[in-house]
Amino acid sequence: MQQQELYAFKRDRFINNVISELEDANRSPIDGYQDLPLMPLEQATETIVPLVSNLRNYVVQAKQKCNQDFKILTWDESAAIYLYTMPTCFFSHLNKALRDENRHALKPWFAYLKLIMHALEQLPSVETNVWRDGGV
Repeated sequence: MQQQELYAFKRDRFINNVISELEDANRSPIDGYQDLPLMPLEQATETIVPLVSNLRNYVVQAKQKCNQDFKILTWDESAAIYLYTMPTCFFSHLNKALRDENRHALKPWFAYLKLIMHALEQLPSVETNVWRDGGV
């Protein structure tokens, strides 16, 4: 195979895998988290500490490294978004729970979901290009 064909094969294989994952994902609505009160990040993640190793350390890092001066979000809201984007296992655990057919498995994540969803709703909409390294 030539280099271009190999790249196309790898790219298409990746895209097909992602598409099949999305097709298999649970599309049931998530109910229950919306009615919870907003809580500090430490409290919102307490029920998932047993599910994600080093979570308390990740929360501390997120609170230290997030944008604390952002006028639109609280410190905890900014840290909740930062926590999800950190290069740790946290986001993969949450994504797995979101895709799980058993919606009960998502219940420990409800307080965090409430916080991050509220934070994301506060952000203004923007239209821009997003570039991402697909890795070959």
